[in-house]
Amino acid sequence: MSPAALRALGSTAAKAIISPGFKVSVQRGQFVESALAPFVFATFHPSALLRLRAEEEKEAAFKQLVNDLKLVRKALARP
Repeated sequence: MSPAALRALGSTAAKAIISPGFKVSVQRGQFVESALAPFVFATFHPSALLRLRAEEEKEAAFKQLVNDLKLVRKALARP
């Protein structure tokens, strides 16, 4: 049985699952075609938040991460 969705968290995972040339900084939040699952998606790894110094950057990155994950949930909720 195949998974309904794959979410790659971080560049290493995205390059392994999607393609070696995948760039999370450019393609984050976009669904990509794959034979692995109907929905394949990459975003940055949550640990990246820990490396951000400015509180504003942390808040913005957290919101991006949450919004990215909501896109997957919305895609899975479609009939």
